[in-house]
Amino acid sequence: MGAVANYVDSDGPLPQPLADAFRIEQYGPPFAGGWMEWPLKWLHPVETAHNVYRVLSDYTDAMNRYEDDALQDWRKRNARLEKAALAIIRMRDELEGDDGDGGDQL
Repeated sequence: MGAVANYVDSDGPLPQPLADAFRIEQYGPPFAGGWMEWPLKWLHPVETAHNVYRVLSDYTDAMNRYEDDALQDWRKRNARLEKAALAIIRMRDELEGDDGDGGDQL
């Protein structure tokens, strides 16, 4: 479980058992009609969309809920989440700035 602890505490790689646990939590058992039988072209966009939703939801909730010292404390404890949220927002803004119709991609 050291790999999981390292993942939580840093930008380390996502351990495969944890990735499988997230999939089971989100989509149910992998076999007997489960996600192991999904084409990869379905699973990756679904996971990406879910992860973007969770990151932006958590970030927006914190920005609306906390102020001053509490917000600074949240930022210290969630630096990786905030970095990911700001990167997603920046990518969306760049897509929308290019031609105005790419914003629905993220």
